[in-house]
Amino acid sequence: MRDECAELISRNYPVLRISLPYCDRAHESKLQALYGLLATIEESLYRASDPVVSNAKLTWWFEELQQARRGDGNHPIALQLQSSGVFAAWPEDLIERLFSLAIRRTDPPGITDEHSLLEFCESMGMIQLQLESALQNGSVPDRKMIRLSASINGLMQLFRESFKARHATYYWVPLVECARLGAERQKIVEDPSDIKSREVFIGIIDGVLDHQDNALNFPPWQELPRAWATSNRHWLVFSLLQQRQLLRLRRDLAQQGHSGDNAALLRRIRLSDGWYAWRAARRLNAVGTG
Repeated sequence: MRDECAELISRNYPVLRISLPYCDRAHESKLQALYGLLATIEESLYRASDPVVSNAKLTWWFEELQQARRGDGNHPIALQLQSSGVFAAWPEDLIERLFSLAIRRTDPPGITDEHSLLEFCESMGMIQLQLESALQNGSVPDRKMIRLSASINGLMQLFRESFKARHATYYWVPLVECARLGAERQKIVEDPSDIKSREVFIGIIDGVLDHQDNALNFPPWQELPRAWATSNRHWLVFSLLQQRQLLRLRRDLAQQGHSGDNAALLRRIRLSDGWYAWRAARRLNAVGTG
């Protein structure tokens, strides 16, 4: 059961191997179950042959989780969620919103501008944070850096789902961005590694990062309540690693000798990432506003 969950996580969230050691050990099994569920939802979206199949898989999973909440789960992931005590921490409406967002991506409306994309990314990143924060019995403070980190996590999710999908539509690529660069969404679908497609992706990454020149620097964590920053240390370290991956993706997309395997770029982990996470965790010990 745990091996299946670990394999799912490794395929979809490789940075979790680095971030998970910084979680509260009392919540480690809950976090593994959570990210196993998130990985399962992602795979339901990108591994299916068409949106109808994705929708059917997501519907099945939602019903399986309802059964598991009542103690009647059957799938190993649902059983791990049940045995780890996750369901006791999650209100039912949180699970409903998670699946509502996922099902929305099986038949999504096209996104027209950067603002709509940012809202969409933030909604996906925030539901992940809310699920994780609930495991610590906490709510999420309204801070700009938290919203930005959630947006980055949401964008990484869109890249993963689209780069791996059998029939990606790139519905989330803003039409305004396509027009600005003289690109067409259909051309991106046909060849996401084409130089024009990569220019669009780079523009989107810059937009979500808000053109921050110091994006790789550690964020202003002193703005966060100390207790919340401490209990959500894993999510903060995880989010920084995701941001680091996103910036690495941007750099690789801009290279003239781009390999063409966009999905592989998101699986790449380096030794320096471990050092970076360690520094981030140490810095977290000294921040917070009480």
